[in-house]
Amino acid sequence: MLRKILSFYLVLFTSLYSFCSAAIEIPSCDTSECSDYFMQYKKYARVGYADAMATLGDLYYNGHGTDKNVKKALKRYKMSAKYGSVYGQYKTAMIYLTHETHKDIAQGLNI
Repeated sequence: MLRKILSFYLVLFTSLYSFCSAAIEIPSCDTSECSDYFMQYKKYARVGYADAMATLGDLYYNGHGTDKNVKKALKRYKMSAKYGSVYGQYKTAMIYLTHETHKDIAQGLNI
């Protein structure tokens, strides 16, 4: 019985750790290549692609191809969540729960 419980927790911990380590952080960048990359995502976000909206939120949040702007990032995350992006819902909630200037726990829990 104890062996089954330990096996379960080992599998659970390993799977959770692998998901966390697979995340890719977008670095800050201000080259023309990064700006072109940003503009492409902006174009696809305008058309209505939820994943492009969420990625555009990441680009705003990290300053990749543009200036860092948490307010615009939050707007893009919320829009992508509205269009059905689970990632957009997650990032919106995390900004509301953890960011100093946009902290609103009630709203973060209701996303």
